[in-house]
Amino acid sequence: MATNTTNRASSSAAAPLFDLPLSFEQSVLGILPTGLLVAFTPLYFYICAKRPVYNRIGFVLWAEMVGSPLAASMALIGIEIDSLVYHTNAPSLRTDTALAAASLSCVGSLAIAFLLFIEYRHCLRPTALLSVYIIVSLGIDVVKSRSYFLRPDLQTLGGLSAAAAALKLCIVILQEIPRRHLLINGELRDSTGKEATSGFFYRSCFGWLNSVFKTGFSSVLTVADLEKLSPELSAKELYPKFAKIWQSSKSDKSRGRLAIACLSTRAVLVAAMADKQLRLTHEEAKKSAISTLMTADVEGIEASLPSVHELWAFLFDIGFGLYLLSKLIKLASISIFAPFLFSVIYGYCIGKWSAKALSSWNMSIQSRVSKMANILSQQIPIRMMGLAPAISQYAQSLRVAEMQHSKRFRVCTTTTMAGAVLIEAFTPVIILTTAVFWTTFPGGFTAHKAFPILALIGIVQMPLFFLVDTLGKILRTWPCFSRIQAYLELPEWKDPRKHYDATSDSESAALSPAETQPLTKNDDEGSNLIYEFVDVTVSAPGSDQAVFNGVSLQLSKSRFVAVLGPIACGKSTFLRCLLGEANLAKGAIRVKKGITVAFCDQTPWLHNSTLQENIVGPNPWDAKRYRAVVERCQLLNDFAQLSNGDQTMVGSDGMNLSVGQRHRISLARAVYTQADVIVVEDIFSSQDQSTTSAILGQLLGNDGLLRESKTTLVVATHLTAVLDLCDEALVFDGNGQISKKTEAEKPTLKKELAAMTIQPRQASEQSDNAKYEAKAGQATYTPRAPAAGTVEGDLSSDVRTRGDFGLYRFYFRAITKPRFCVWVAIMIFVTFCDNFPNGWARIWVDSDPSNNLYLLGFALLALGRVVVGFWNLRIFYLQILPDSGEQLHQMLLDALADATFDYICTVDSGDLLNRFSQDMNLVVQALPIAMYKFVFNEVLFSTGVELGFVLAGASYATIGLPFLLGVIYFIQRFYLRTSRQLRHLELEAKTPLFVCFKETANGLPHIRTFGWSESQLQRNVAFVDESQKPYYQMFCAQRWLVLVLQLTITGVALVIVGVALHVKNSSSPAAVGLAYLTMINYGATVAGMIQRFTEMEIALGSISRTRAFVEHTPREQDPKGSKVPDNWPDKGRIEFQNVTAKYNASPVLKDLSFIVKAGDKVALAGRSGSGKSSLLVALLNFLEYSGSIIIDGVDIRRVPHQLLRERITTITQAPVVIDDSVRYNLTAWDKCKKISDDGMKAALTDLGLWERISLKGGLDAALDDVGLSVSQLQLFCIARAILHHAHTESKIVLMDEATASLSATATEQVQRVIKHAFNDCTVLNIAHWDSPLQTPNLEVKIDKGKLVEAVRTNDSIEDDKVRTENQGQE
Repeated sequence: MATNTTNRASSSAAAPLFDLPLSFEQSVLGILPTGLLVAFTPLYFYICAKRPVYNRIGFVLWAEMVGSPLAASMALIGIEIDSLVYHTNAPSLRTDTALAAASLSCVGSLAIAFLLFIEYRHCLRPTALLSVYIIVSLGIDVVKSRSYFLRPDLQTLGGLSAAAAALKLCIVILQEIPRRHLLINGELRDSTGKEATSGFFYRSCFGWLNSVFKTGFSSVLTVADLEKLSPELSAKELYPKFAKIWQSSKSDKSRGRLAIACLSTRAVLVAAMADKQLRLTHEEAKKSAISTLMTADVEGIEASLPSVHELWAFLFDIGFGLYLLSKLIKLASISIFAPFLFSVIYGYCIGKWSAKALSSWNMSIQSRVSKMANILSQQIPIRMMGLAPAISQYAQSLRVAEMQHSKRFRVCTTTTMAGAVLIEAFTPVIILTTAVFWTTFPGGFTAHKAFPILALIGIVQMPLFFLVDTLGKILRTWPCFSRIQAYLELPEWKDPRKHYDATSDSESAALSPAETQPLTKNDDEGSNLIYEFVDVTVSAPGSDQAVFNGVSLQLSKSRFVAVLGPIACGKSTFLRCLLGEANLAKGAIRVKKGITVAFCDQTPWLHNSTLQENIVGPNPWDAKRYRAVVERCQLLNDFAQLSNGDQTMVGSDGMNLSVGQRHRISLARAVYTQADVIVVEDIFSSQDQSTTSAILGQLLGNDGLLRESKTTLVVATHLTAVLDLCDEALVFDGNGQISKKTEAEKPTLKKELAAMTIQPRQASEQSDNAKYEAKAGQATYTPRAPAAGTVEGDLSSDVRTRGDFGLYRFYFRAITKPRFCVWVAIMIFVTFCDNFPNGWARIWVDSDPSNNLYLLGFALLALGRVVVGFWNLRIFYLQILPDSGEQLHQMLLDALADATFDYICTVDSGDLLNRFSQDMNLVVQALPIAMYKFVFNEVLFSTGVELGFVLAGASYATIGLPFLLGVIYFIQRFYLRTSRQLRHLELEAKTPLFVCFKETANGLPHIRTFGWSESQLQRNVAFVDESQKPYYQMFCAQRWLVLVLQLTITGVALVIVGVALHVKNSSSPAAVGLAYLTMINYGATVAGMIQRFTEMEIALGSISRTRAFVEHTPREQDPKGSKVPDNWPDKGRIEFQNVTAKYNASPVLKDLSFIVKAGDKVALAGRSGSGKSSLLVALLNFLEYSGSIIIDGVDIRRVPHQLLRERITTITQAPVVIDDSVRYNLTAWDKCKKISDDGMKAALTDLGLWERISLKGGLDAALDDVGLSVSQLQLFCIARAILHHAHTESKIVLMDEATASLSATATEQVQRVIKHAFNDCTVLNIAHWDSPLQTPNLEVKIDKGKLVEAVRTNDSIEDDKVRTENQGQE
């Protein structure tokens, strides 16, 4: 009976020709995919249900789920039920397979509705699984509907299948609607873009990029115009997941555990390094390794990881091509294993070699970038000292050394590409030779055999070519991962302090006997104790030598503790003990649990943000507290003088403020935190005496702010004036011992200090200073504009959107022209050898198919391509590339060395570092390779050759050529406008990262002390995500280009081949075969040409930034035709005549007029920020000014800028330290090595430095390894100035707070040395406290940039006494 039923069904439902059997449709197209969906539904539900609820119920959900014609899911269930009923009631269809398929379809529709609801509520966007199933089942329904309609008795089922297909199409369309507006979480809704909430097909076709392309095509893109990142790409979301995996794998010490832990690279790796930086020691963090790792190593991984995805495709292509070849040439196809095995072995060996070479190169890049970061942060003092040319030469030598280190990697690259070319060139020769002599074609090598074989060889040829390079790329990621892993595994900072709670017994069990001693025997005192040192011995960083030994002392709450002692006695180390930043060798440092600490360093740490943001930081805003703090720290007048008030940008490292102002901002930040303990390191030496007295009184007087809050203040200083207010003093003897002096012992202590030091000036002198300083406002420094000043703003919108072929001219300026022309000529020959084999095949089959000697032509062409190509590669990679890299670096250095003072003050050193690291890496890595591939690698020349073959074989194709070229032109034009801007944005978006990492490294002790590590990490991660946006969207735009080009070329190829098949006698079989063979690769070649051109244009972003910097950076203009005597200045007479100087268009000096006689010793006095340093800067011709500054009868406008600075000896307030030897730091300007070692040793000995330096390796030791304190570095700078004076016989010496960090004893020693060394010189000295000039000839007092008075102290010649009464009254 069943058999009869089946037969009747088959008879009544007889399928027409070319239609699928119903049983096949019901089983394979019905039961199989629906069964898989139903099987995966529980697992999919489990995964989705674990996620939070993202979306609220909305119209789109109800449209997908219930109640109307558009309610697709519920209607679909109804249709499937109708189909099941129909199958049940129709005897002809009631087969087991049909009923099972119909029943399962009902269950499947229920699963779709259920999963749609779960997915809608618990997923940000439709997932691939459900979307792919629905679109596949839609196609199946169309097929089934056709089959049913072709059978007269199954029209009803055909209609039901068509309705199901229509409903599924509605579901697909509804799923593509973004759900962002339905998100419940407002923060997630604001931070989520279209991609995160769009449908599967909208994302797959990059439809979410349409708005970016539209904006980029019509206007200039900014980061704000870009789509927001999906949460799964955000470092904020990814890093916590990575951190768990990384921490859980700590026991695994293998080199590859980072690669295993890291699945999403860029955001995770950079965020991980940012987190690690916060946990390193301060010395390690300052090495700037993170900058190189972020550029060279992370970008190396980014460039190589796509190759992992391509590897499986290459292997599939090779296997597929081998299978098809075996159908044509039988066993001869196994000859492909020879080049395949060679590719694998060669690629692996060269890859391992190149991986080691790349690691060495990246290490040299790291060394250069670290040293450049140090140089760029000291640009102003370097130029003031006249060292700009010498330091530029030093920086260029670093680049040359880096290029030398890269030679090994470039040789590897050349060898890798040569091997790939060898494989690509000889693979056809090997296979054809084997096929011809093994298979022995009857009738010869005819067209119908030759071109199919060559086409199949082409399928395996290119994967073999890329296999070598791909294996090398994959292996090169390993050292990049290893270097980053080594950074993440660096030893971390550990707090040596023990946080102790006297009321807790559980903690004491884990402490050593010394640590478990009670805080004090007196309970009242114990409740106030906050620090206790128990037999503490501390060593210097990187050394076992003890700074102090066996120290035991206690610090109590609400006390003002002064830390006094000679230079390099351990005061700074002691303060770092309080912060937990010291190397504890023995004993215990116990700190009361729960106390908060703030830190104010001798070197101020400021963000490049507003004054208010620097003071408040991440702390809650308290307007009353803020007002009280800035008033007590003497900042109100400073704010009043700034055009933007406390919203003024401080500049890179506070460059727009005086050092005194930076210190007061830093102090205000510490006070604003309301910490229990404030640790201050020698900040008052940069303040004038009245300001210091006012600050101390306002903070520590009877009603002082810190007294009221019962804050403990620990101040390390050389100023004995603090003894009047301090509650106790810690006196360091310089031999590792500390004595504690109480308030009762202060009179005795003052006498002891007076016996061995020089006291500050008398009170009457202080009161005189106070008279004009009280009238004075504060800073005359002009605020920086809110936006960082960079030259990118000078680029026109046309350059950013449409590009500029002038960039190529600029780049070619860095290339040796004859060598480049030779390279191009050789490249043309190599391209001919690369593309002509297909033409040679046409000649063979047309001339004499049975003559196998034509194989010799294939072999000779391959040999010519390999030999000449290898020569071509060596010229490019070993000569052109390093020359251009060195020349472009030199151009940057020249522009920086000549930049104006205003520009240096406004540009952030992090922006400069970005240019010297990332941009300089790109011009020797990405750009040359992109250019090489565009010009040669079967792209530019190959496109023309292949087009000729296509047109020769199918002349009718000329009709479609204009259309093809027009489409391709429009695509690249539309694409390139946006992609070029995305590249600019990607490069520029990394600048804040460089700035942030630099600021983090500089301020690490502050960040940890304030407890801001987490907020700083979040700030860094936010910058990482911001830089991700242009990078990710540029990457997606490149994929969009590949997709569009491949679709376009596929369409054109189908048209051309279709016409060729239907147009009679259009060409010979050989010509058509050649055209068809060429067309197989032509699409990829044309797509490659556009892609390589756009890659080259994108890579030119670094050249664009370099050219903008070189051509648009404002430069100092030297006078033309002026000559200065060789011995100028020979006397040292200086005359200011009505000088008004401007900084950023605002006056900092106003109508100054005074005369300095030859040999005068001039003391420049004035409140912090009054314009004293500006006077020295103007004297060195950095500022734009009116009036005249005359030195020995010569107006300095007539003197070349560099010559002026070289002829004057300058000691800057901030010590200049280059990351090199002691010798180089002392005599960087001495190119001829005229200064003897004995002269250097004598200068260092006079200042008490040689003994320490000699113990660390002498003059050839690295200065950083010597470990000089800040005070000793100031002495070192004085020694350098003495050597400069002796070498140049300069007659003018400028000293800007040259002894600010020195103790009175050291200052006395310096006075004797300076008096002897600069006896015959004119000396201009700025000093707030004890001056190395005890008896100046002339005192110049300045207020608000105006001259208050210039008074001679040793005679009464009226002509030499200049007073400006009107200015004083003002």
